[in-house]
Amino acid sequence: MPTGETLEFLRNLDRNNNREWFGAHRSEYEAARDDVAGMVAVLIARIAEFDPLLRGTLAPDCLFRIFRDTRFSKDKTPYKTAFGGVLAPGGRKSAIPGYYVQVDAAESFIAGGCYRPEPAGLQAIRTAIAADPQSFSGIVEQPDFIKAFGGLSVGDGKLVNVPRGFAKDHPAAEFLKLKSFIVYRAVSEAELADLDGLVARFRLIKPLNDFLRAALKPK
Repeated sequence: MPTGETLEFLRNLDRNNNREWFGAHRSEYEAARDDVAGMVAVLIARIAEFDPLLRGTLAPDCLFRIFRDTRFSKDKTPYKTAFGGVLAPGGRKSAIPGYYVQVDAAESFIAGGCYRPEPAGLQAIRTAIAADPQSFSGIVEQPDFIKAFGGLSVGDGKLVNVPRGFAKDHPAAEFLKLKSFIVYRAVSEAELADLDGLVARFRLIKPLNDFLRAALKPK
């Protein structure tokens, strides 16, 4: 599980985000990366017990590189100061709704669902919600789900009006305005080390992922 050394490496990297420092501390980076990869491997195995689609998914395929692409960014610091992993079939390149974990010295968090689907996928999800609003609301308004995540995240923004093609007074109007269908929860260092707690929260995301996967499945 993420150790104090891993988080300390990330804090130090945040203060010394340059190639010279990173090169001198590469062994610390490799130890931190392996530490997080070990956690992700355990999470995959535990999640696969209730979400069989994750069986066979490998931790290295889930983790994002720490090296930033600075070509089109005003921020020219060369490294990310967090480790992030997409726990989904196919790993980080997957378009299948899954789970996410970020180990960050500033604020670690877990998440899940579908982030910024392509236009066709977004339309498919909205259509599925419009066709069965009770099933969708029953998932995202379930008490334990609300307690764990506060409901669906609107951090990615939402439309002002109901999208074209759907009734303005549709009972799921507020859901139809969303651009992403995700949940998010910040976790403390202690919570990050509590794998049973993390897995329990990921289990609450499974029904949401099932709904989204069914909506995105080719008809």
